This record gives sequence, C-alpha cells and structure tokens, in this order.
Amino acid sequence: MMNRLSNTLTLLSLFLCISSAAFAQQSRPLWAKVEARIKEAEPEWTLMRIDPQRRDHQSGMFLWRLDDQEVVAWIVIQPTVKQAIVHFAEDGLGSIAGKSEPLSFEIGDACYKREARGNAVIVFRRNNLLTRVAGKTSIVPTLVRFAQHLDALFEGSTPRRIRAFEKGEIALKQGRYEEAIEEFMRARDEGEGDPAEIQRLLALAYLKLDRRDDALASLKEAIRLRPDFAKAHYDLGVAYYETGDFTNAAGSLEEAIRINPDFFDALIALGKTYQHSGLYLKAVDVLSKATLIRPDAIDAKTALGVAFIMAGQPEDAAKALQEAIRLSPQSAFAHATLGHAYRLMGKFQESIGALQEALRISPGDSVANNYLGQTYQSMERHQEAVEAFKQAITLKPNFAEAHFNLGVLYLELGSQTQARQEYLILKQLESELAEELLRKLSASK
Repeated sequence: MMNRLSNTLTLLSLFLCISSAAFAQQSRPLWAKVEARIKEAEPEWTLMRIDPQRRDHQSGMFLWRLDDQEVVAWIVIQPTVKQAIVHFAEDGLGSIAGKSEPLSFEIGDACYKREARGNAVIVFRRNNLLTRVAGKTSIVPTLVRFAQHLDALFEGSTPRRIRAFEKGEIALKQGRYEEAIEEFMRARDEGEGDPAEIQRLLALAYLKLDRRDDALASLKEAIRLRPDFAKAHYDLGVAYYETGDFTNAAGSLEEAIRINPDFFDALIALGKTYQHSGLYLKAVDVLSKATLIRPDAIDAKTALGVAFIMAGQPEDAAKALQEAIRLSPQSAFAHATLGHAYRLMGKFQESIGALQEALRISPGDSVANNYLGQTYQSMERHQEAVEAFKQAITLKPNFAEAHFNLGVLYLELGSQTQARQEYLILKQLESELAEELLRKLSASK
C-alpha cells in the first residue's frame, strides 16, 4: 500500500502541479481545434473517431489512421486523481514485465515516453491538460510529431522549429518530390532536425526525380555528418545497385550491416548484389542470415531460393521455396521459381505442376511461361515448349531470355531460318545472348 501511495504521489507531483489560473479553453471548441490542427499538420492521416468519454466532455479520445498504422490520443481536462491513475499511471500498457523505464522528452511542462510489447506511449502535461499519444513502436517518430502538434496547440503557438522538416516528409510520402526537396533544404538552412537525416531524405527525393548524382552527393554528406548512419549506407548501396555499380553497392551495404548486423533490408539487398556479381555462395550466406532474423518473411525465403539455384543447389532451393509457399500460398513467383528448381533436379512432372499453379495465380506471368517452355523442352515435348516460349514473348515482347530459348529450340528442330529471326531480335535486346545464339547457329551449319 505504501508503494502504491508513493507511486501515486509521484504521479501527482509530475502531472497535477497545475496552476490555479485554470486553462480557459472549453472542451467542445478544444476537440474541434485538435481535429483542425492534426488535419493541417498531418493531411495524409484520416481522423477515424472522436469519442468524448464523459457527459461533460472533460475527456476525449481521437483515432487517426494511415494505411495500416494508427495513432490514438487521449486528452483529459482538469483530471481527477482517479483519471490520472487510469490514464497515465500504467500508460495503458499495464503492469507487465519488460516495460521500459520512462524516457524524458522536451514536450509540454512534463513528458515521458515508454515502450512495451511493440507498443509505445508518449505522456505529457500542458497547463491543465493531460495527454497520452499511443501507437506501435515502429512509428515512434510519428507519435512524437503528433505530441508536438498537440502541445503547440495547447500552448497556443506553432512549432516552427520542425515545420519545414515535417512538410518535407509529407511531400515525400505524397510524391511531391520537388516540394520535398525545397522543404528539406529549408529545414537544413534553418537548423531543423537531424542534418544527416535531412541529407538522406533529400537523396530519396532526388532518386525519385532520377537526379542520381545529387542523390549520391547527399548520401555521402549524410555519412560524413554521421559515419555510423546505417540507413544512409544502405540507401547509398541501393542507389549504386540501381546504376549497376555492384562493387560500390556491396561496399556500402556491407558497411550498413557492419554497423547494424540485423539490418534485414540491407541483408536482402546485399544478397541480390552478390548474385549480380557472381558471388553466389556469399549471397546464400547473407540471405540465410536474413531468414533467421525474420523467419516469416516471404521475400527472404524466395531470395534465398533464387540464390541456391544460382549457386547450383536446386535441392536447397526447393526447400526454401516450399517454405515460402507455406508462408504465402498465393505467391506466383515462389511457385514459378520452385518449378524452375524442380526442372534442374530432373523432377519434370513436379516442375509442370508448380508452374501451372503459378500461371493459375498469375496468368500473365511471362517468367512462368518461359520456365514452362524449358521444362517441356527438357521432356522433348517440343511443340508445347514452342507455344510456352511464344506465350512468354507475347506477354513480354522484349523478354531476351525467352527469345534465346526459342531460338535454341528452333535449332534443335532444324529450323535455322526461324532461329536466325530470333537472333536478329536478340541483337536489339541483349548482345551477349545474341552472340551466344549466333555461335550455336554457326556450329549447326
């Protein structure tokens, strides 16, 4: 009892030391102002619910939603001791093991943040108002923004310090990239926010506008400002990857993982980079680690399956892809890649079954049709192979691999004229495959 009383007194000293000059704002106008402030500051978020919880409207709950994310705010005017305990003593997280210690924030007259079991709350007091902003730990920066918006409203001022940075984030999310660049530059010039994060977000906007040199320069500046900025190293690696510079891509991604060994997205990107560099066993290693970090991530399982195929291990690929299908039965890509692995294992009937399932899920899948043609070709079902390759090309006319496979099949069938036609098409699409088909044409004469 003494501990409970002590805790209660501590809470009261933190939250209920309210000036006798009571906050003159009436509750009904306050709820309208809360709605208007968040609508202006966070236009992409939709207000789903306003719930006054007492007849005198002295407390209220707001729920905003963006895609699958939610922010909930509880606001209490002139709280009683009971309300303070119910709303804030346990933060809505309950007395559970693993609850983090309070972390103080500079919001309101007094503020702290706490996390538990994937949820986070920010609790603050301003004048005679107690507010709790809650959501998932994955959106803590968003929760901080919402708390800052509400605190500024209750204080009667506008948080100009963060406005340009926030506007830049909103513009970036909404695809207004030129505007995002302008706002981030303003935030940089006015000293708002984290300079390294501003440079990173500037780079993302530049990339959307295909201004790759500017993006690379911004990412390098972000890393200069904060050498251990794993996200900036990751984004730089992805930017290099997209330009085909796999050597620099690997270096940047490796550095991101050195800083944060459990950086899932960086592991996936590095695995794909190694594949493009012909380092298939290294790709298997990093993608295997990614599957350990997130065992239920379908993208990790399918990427690992592809890596095993490239490394010449179709049996291991089949195991990874079967697990991917267990996690996501409607993944056409996983079924198609499994069909490819079965063909390499000589399991042609299983290959046809997996590929037909991929095409049932996604009838317009050109890759699955190409794999199906290869399987029919391995079974010497030549006419069916021709039709499958032609279907792949119909779905994707510039599909170089399908043109090459069809050309090789025509040679097997003794039709050099049709094979040469595929060669002429390949010359415009992929020079290396065209040269390979030309060598086969010359050898068949």
